Amino acid sequence: MKKRGRPPFQPSEEERQQVFLWAKYGVPSLDMARMLKKDEKTILKYFREEIDAGRSFAHTKIRETLWEMAASGTNPTMTIFYCKTQLRMNDKPEQDESAPTEIVVTGGLPR
Repeated sequence: MKKRGRPPFQPSEEERQQVFLWAKYGVPSLDMARMLKKDEKTILKYFREEIDAGRSFAHTKIRETLWEMAASGTNPTMTIFYCKTQLRMNDKPEQDESAPTEIVVTGGLPR
């Protein structure tokens, strides 16, 4: 009895490296599929590790650059951004949480 259908896809090492690079640069999986002439589901199924690793690599590299810019002191905007987002610092005065909060209701029902 003959086997029917298309043989299962076997990604090459070259394709794996290419998908990793594309993922690292933020290329969407639909565009990857178009460039490899495959369905997007195939790309997501067979290249999941490369896509995840590429995106993680890119995020790590950006975080490293952000940290270096913030820590250097030569870019105050990045230092402030880092303090607000990573250290949860803000420039608003702290409110006393035990103080009662005043709620003012204005307006009413339409006539």
